[in-house]
Amino acid sequence: MKKIKFSHEYKKILVANGFLYRATLLEMLEVDLKDLHKPFLDYDTDEGKFELPKSGKYLLLIFHGYYGIFTTLRPAFPKSKVDYYKNSIGETFQVVVQEDAKNETKDTKLDDLLNKDQRVTISGF
Repeated sequence: MKKIKFSHEYKKILVANGFLYRATLLEMLEVDLKDLHKPFLDYDTDEGKFELPKSGKYLLLIFHGYYGIFTTLRPAFPKSKVDYYKNSIGETFQVVVQEDAKNETKDTKLDDLLNKDQRVTISGF
């Protein structure tokens, strides 16, 4: 399974009992950071936990997780990265939260369950 990594425990990937573990990539849009508004940038960076440059070409990735939609911005280079995400639309990714200082993946008991390809059904979807 493909992975989407986050360097912090962002609010946007919080769910009721911890952090999101899987999400499906719905769309990828190429954007320039200078065209994005401050409220969106604040949301995406968790009020500045991750600093972005003032401008530059980025990919706006739109995911659907168990509890709704969330986005993330990723640099639009190299071209292979653009192609990777474009070709991954519709695929499910494992959401990985890494500790910033140690750059180690956090282990969770739920990860072990999800790696067994168990399906989760949520009413209303």
